[in-house]
Amino acid sequence: MATQGSMGAGEALVFLTGVNLMIPSSAFASQYAGIVSRYATFRRLISAAQRIGEVGWRAVGDPDAAIARSIASLVAIRRGLPQDLISPAEWAESTHQALEQGDPIALLGLSIGLNVLDVALLGLVPSELYVLGARTSAGKTTLMVQIAHHMAVNHGPVLVVSLELKPELLFDRILAGVANVSVNWLALRTLHPDERQRAFSSVKQLGDVPLSVLRRRYLTAEIARPSASHARPGPASGRTCRGLSQSTA
Repeated sequence: MATQGSMGAGEALVFLTGVNLMIPSSAFASQYAGIVSRYATFRRLISAAQRIGEVGWRAVGDPDAAIARSIASLVAIRRGLPQDLISPAEWAESTHQALEQGDPIALLGLSIGLNVLDVALLGLVPSELYVLGARTSAGKTTLMVQIAHHMAVNHGPVLVVSLELKPELLFDRILAGVANVSVNWLALRTLHPDERQRAFSSVKQLGDVPLSVLRRRYLTAEIARPSASHARPGPASGRTCRGLSQSTA
């Protein structure tokens, strides 16, 4: 092409390079095979869905038998895919190599931001339920809001649901931890100048964090007080009894 003058030598080289990239090569054979296999699986799903739709439209025979055949057709498609089962031999081989090379195991879930908990839990795994238990005033809520803030900043939106603390108090605890100030002095709004400056800076940062707290109606003595027709005698603390008596009076 350069000899015939249809394009320059530089343009011809760029054109041939583009043609070379568009032509499939053996180096990408596994990738092409994966694409073909993926679309073939979807085609089989479409075919099975059409057969299931025809059976439902005809409405002939036993429904339970029709459902069983439909499930069997979907299971047959799943059997043709790569298996998710890992044999002990495969696990032993990979673990042996990791031990020889000194490769640490990766976190199974999202990092909490605290190395001790990351090592103990290997990260927060989706669909798992984690329960933190400790005595009163041990710092459970402070730890939870610290983890929630880290997760929101580094991983994505977080929703906090508390049955005890109001949203404003929870946000104050997060702010106190980020600004490194006392949560009590923050609640009283009596901070030293340097603490106030850190709080101002942290408030601006927290305003953009995707962390929300669910607001709910909190139980009060007026709500808790039973009506005369439904009142039943029962054990109650002295503080609760005095509070209800005063509100009744």
